[in-house]
Amino acid sequence: MKFIQQSLERHIKPGGKILGIGCGNGNISYQLAKNGFAVTGMDIGKDAIAEAKRTYQMSNLEFIAVRAEDIATFRDTKFDALICSEVIEHLTAPEKLTLLFSKYLKPGGVVAVTVPNDFGPREVLITKPFQRMNRGQGVMYKIVLGFKRFLGYQAGQSLIKFSIYLL
Repeated sequence: MKFIQQSLERHIKPGGKILGIGCGNGNISYQLAKNGFAVTGMDIGKDAIAEAKRTYQMSNLEFIAVRAEDIATFRDTKFDALICSEVIEHLTAPEKLTLLFSKYLKPGGVVAVTVPNDFGPREVLITKPFQRMNRGQGVMYKIVLGFKRFLGYQAGQSLIKFSIYLL
């Protein structure tokens, strides 16, 4: 979050319009709105968006349930910044989304894209051990998977390779 905030503050004035693509439960969108930006968070997860709406209510913050690939929902709207934090690695065709960025970005606007770095705490302590358990499909894997399902999490994770072509 700190990286995104600092990047935006160097290029966008408070009140700037931001689109959070794949905002999840709205944490980043809320922090940006708290710092004076006008933020729209979008996510495919209807439950996540419902939770974001319940948790974060500000006049400069809105949430909508829509797929990242359906950014065309915004038609003629232009944003000062697009945030895509740990989203594109989940898309089957991320290049289609990235090619649309320029269409919805104001001149001089900023795009912030983050992806897991494979060495962060979550990856080292959760993702990698779970992937190792998954290979064997053993008892521990089934216990963890059952617990995640009980908590409402979807099982499975995809790793996609893609290229971004700059126009």
